[in-house]
Amino acid sequence: FDLDLNEDEISLARLNSHLKFLAKRILLHQAYTEDDVEDFYAMFLKRDRRYKIVLKKIERFMKKSFEHELTKQEAVYLMVHINKAIN
Repeated sequence: FDLDLNEDEISLARLNSHLKFLAKRILLHQAYTEDDVEDFYAMFLKRDRRYKIVLKKIERFMKKSFEHELTKQEAVYLMVHINKAIN
């Protein structure tokens, strides 16, 4: 997104917390229940094409670094927190 983020923002702290929990689940191989998130997933990708670009970068990083396929639910939660951090 090419943004300067204010590290004191609560939304950025929430994004950071979510990333830590996601990393912990991946490293501990904990399953994540898949809720019906198709509509939210599609909404974010339609809303701004940058989400698709960022999400692809995150997916490649997760696959390469952790051999983890990002679920749609994980992707939606990331997009929600990214959206809050940038808006």
